[in-house]
Amino acid sequence: MAKQSALLSLVASLVCGCGVVAAFSERTGYVSQGGAEANTTTLVEALKDEAVTKIILVTDYDVGHEFNDNWSPRSPIAVNRNVTITGRAGQPMPLWNLRFQRASVELCASCSFTLDSIAIANERRGNGAAVDLFVGAQGAPGAVLVTANLVRLRPACTSTASTQELISKAQRRSSRFPLAQEPQRQLVGEVNTTFRGVAYTNMLLVEDFAYDVPLVFQEALGSVGGYTMFVRNTVRLCANILSGDCLREKSPDVSATKQQPHRAACPCLPGLQHPASNTQRAVQRLQEHLVG
Repeated sequence: MAKQSALLSLVASLVCGCGVVAAFSERTGYVSQGGAEANTTTLVEALKDEAVTKIILVTDYDVGHEFNDNWSPRSPIAVNRNVTITGRAGQPMPLWNLRFQRASVELCASCSFTLDSIAIANERRGNGAAVDLFVGAQGAPGAVLVTANLVRLRPACTSTASTQELISKAQRRSSRFPLAQEPQRQLVGEVNTTFRGVAYTNMLLVEDFAYDVPLVFQEALGSVGGYTMFVRNTVRLCANILSGDCLREKSPDVSATKQQPHRAACPCLPGLQHPASNTQRAVQRLQEHLVG
């Protein structure tokens, strides 16, 4: 853990090489669903508070409609400081449901935003490593989105083997975070793990990954991307694995985001209909977290 803390400190120093002197005291903001717990606030309010550099989720958190007024190209919340979102030490990992919010938090060119030791769901429509809630400052690339010790829950994914192949062939490692030794590559593997009583086998483990996510503008949806992702020890957990038949009919993005209504047209891989090897009831509970 000390090594991980030192790494995250290094990320902050790399991103903030230009140096921004804060005119306020940094502090921790405690966030609970709806700000209902004593001495807590909502996530949006914590992000807007320039003094808050560490946000602790004390409960599971569903963003609901909190970010609707900040969705790009309207007026995203501007974050001009380094921020970390994490859970309480010694407590179960909190689950953050992002509800596919897009480009609602804009990161400055010298900012790093870290997601550490939490689980996230509905963070992106379709495949890929990005988290669509965040967007880099327009015309000023340089922001970094860090994930460490993270769990990414997905309603549907392509197989671990196909994702590893995509990463190795199409996602060149960012020069901003080189490996200590050549060759410069993304480090990924497989893992068996359990999350909230549901066991998963052969899931994607991203051990050390750095990728420059391009800033793109999508018609009627606004901008997305525009930052570097630096990923350590992050696991992707999939409730369903998409088959080749599905992907031959539809793109990975469409297949993954609409897997539930198109289940008949997009069958899962034989024997892997539910990688969670516990009961169907447990899988259904997980699905409620993913799409609720």
